[in-house]
Amino acid sequence: MAGAPCIISVAITGSVPRKRDNPANAALVAVVAAMADRVGRPVATAAEARRILGLPAVAQGSNGA
Repeated sequence: MAGAPCIISVAITGSVPRKRDNPANAALVAVVAAMADRVGRPVATAAEARRILGLPAVAQGSNGA
């Protein structure tokens, strides 16, 4: 489906010890963002992602980014 969003969810739970081959979520997000950039796809903002997923908006001034 052309133009459809690509949603990638990555979670490392506290039960998985952090190792060199087990990067932090921020590092994984950076990799996926770079992939999107290489193929000319914009990365959704947090507000856009919430809208796409049908989640409620976050109140101004909260830490919901």
